[in-house]
Parts: sequence; structure tokens; C-alpha cells
Amino acid sequence: MKRILDFFVAPVPCPSGCAVTITAAMWAMVLCSAAHAETYRATDIGTLSRVGRSTPTAISATGKVVGYGDLRTGATHAFLANGKGIRDLGTLPSPIELPYSLAYGVNAKTEVVGYSITSAFIWDAQRGMRALCEGTAYQVNDLGTVAGICEGIGFIWTRSIGQQYLEPPAGRQWYNARFGINRTGQVIGNTSDPTVGSPRAVLWEASTGAQLLDIPAGTVWSSAEAISNAGQVAGYASVGPPEDGLTFHAVVWDSPHEMEDLGDLPGGFDNSTAYGMNDVGQIVGSSSAEADGLNHGFVWTRAEGMQDLNDLIDRAHPRSAHLLIQEAYAINDKGQIAVLASDDRGSVFVLPAYVLIPSK
Repeated sequence: MKRILDFFVAPVPCPSGCAVTITAAMWAMVLCSAAHAETYRATDIGTLSRVGRSTPTAISATGKVVGYGDLRTGATHAFLANGKGIRDLGTLPSPIELPYSLAYGVNAKTEVVGYSITSAFIWDAQRGMRALCEGTAYQVNDLGTVAGICEGIGFIWTRSIGQQYLEPPAGRQWYNARFGINRTGQVIGNTSDPTVGSPRAVLWEASTGAQLLDIPAGTVWSSAEAISNAGQVAGYASVGPPEDGLTFHAVVWDSPHEMEDLGDLPGGFDNSTAYGMNDVGQIVGSSSAEADGLNHGFVWTRAEGMQDLNDLIDRAHPRSAHLLIQEAYAINDKGQIAVLASDDRGSVFVLPAYVLIPSK
């Protein structure tokens, strides 16, 4: 991401809008701590215009990655990367000067969903980008069922039936954050209490409707980010009472009433977030891991716990040697991980997306 000088520091943007600073000493610690472990190699999937940032959001079963990236014009467009190149998916028609689009989900058929201008969209190679409703489409399962939020209400959409609105739990309203759907049609989303405002993670099923996912007594906040085909849900939740300040940990719900705190990486500010999971029990996300709050991407398994991806990448591989993995957003059943990383040899103006490939 930048060239290291003895006392050079550079701000690095992060998805929440904060800024962190990477020093030469931090890069040295990352490179040295990873010397003993070699389990992933990195593939650069590039940027849309050789400038700006590409943010990956999802990875399909076949390794195709979607997300959004910067153009030279200043606009942001959804992209699809297939390992051979990166494709600009364009936008929905719009009279505005710089129309934009963001891709959030992709399935095994390479159907892509997201948001453009003001509308949820679905895209495929034959029909291009088509609007579904005013809102955001967050995920599409391998059967082609889309989940998201439309006009402030959670919805699912299929080609055969069209749009179906989802009723939130009693006394709550849908919150415009991540939605997800698995192969069996279970939907995750997030809701808020209009009188309090704290979001809570929700699981919706056709047979039971929407129910809140349990959080420990005395805590107030949770978010569902990903769901496996077995119905496990990954996300994050506040830990401790709110009067002590909001601290979040990555969590997994094995059922609506069983939440497990995944902890965080050592050395940071006691914060972590889970963004993605697969069907073999791996969960990925980011955790504060440095004294100044710098995020590191992680992978979690029940056997190994939370591991810093910077300790697991193959530093002997030329594309992995100088990377700092900051966020891990999605993982498929092959163990391929879509990540945001910075490279100490690169430009401060270019942040390409990467895929980590298991070396075994």
C-alpha cells in the first residue's frame, strides 16, 4: 500500500470510516510474526481503473468475487472478478452525473445482487443489471432467491413468485443492514426498537416467522452478518453492560438461543467483528490487533480458535510477502477468503482486493 521509510507513516481508510496509521515498525512485526506459518497464498484481483480502492464483499462457491471499486471519474461501481480479470458491472440507468452501484452477494450461478442509485438489483451475464425495488439486495442463494430490504421492509424475491415482504418481530422494525439467505430459505437480518434504537439480529423462517437471536443479559446490541446452510449465524454483539461503553466481539449462534463469543486477537482494543462463514465451520472477520486499534483479518475454527491471517499467509510467495491483511469479508467451502489488504510496496492511492487461497 505504501513505501516504508524509517519514520514514514500513512493513514489507511477502513470500512467504518475511521482512519488508522501504519508505521514501519508495525510492518516489521507483521512480517516477522508470520515467518513460521505458511497456509495461504494471496491473489490480487485488481481494481477497476488502476486507481482507488476495491472492496470485496462476497465470494461464490467457484471462487468468483464481487464488491465495489473506484473509477477515475470518482464514481463507485459494482465489480465481478473471476480469477482472470475484473469486470465493471455498470449501474442502473440514471440522470445523475456519477451513477454508482455496490455488489453485496453472488451465487454459484454467478448471479450478483446489490444496490444501484436507489434500487436493489440482480445481475447476470445474459440479462445484465435489473432493478427489483427501492432498496438494497444483500444476498442471493444458489436457487436464485434474493434477500434484502425494500422500502424499509425485509423481503425475499424469486423469479417465479416475485417479491415477498417479511414481518419483523413484534414491536420492532427492519434495520437497513446486512441480510442473508441460505439454501433452505432461512433469512438473517437486523431490526431495531423504535423507542430505543439498538439493533438486534434476527432469524426468519417460513414456518416460524422472525425471531430475535439471543444475546447475554445486560447487553443491548447485535448484528447478523452471515448464515450457513446448516442455519448457523455469524456476526457480532456487544459485550458487557452499555454503561461501560460499547465493546463488540465476533459471535456465532448455533441456534437462536445459543450464542458463542469468539473473542478477539491479542494486542488490540478488545473489538472484533465476524463478516462471513462457510459450511465447514470456518468464520472470518476482523479484529483490533495493535495498540493503536489497527485491524487484522482473522479466521476462526472451533479447533484452532481465532487466528490472525497475517500469521498464516505464505511470506515466501511473491504476492503475499508484503501484505497486511486488514479485513476478511467472506469465505467459501474451499476455504478461499476475500480480503482487504495493504502492500508496503504499493501506492497509498491504490488498495486492490485480494483472495487468499489455501496452500494445502
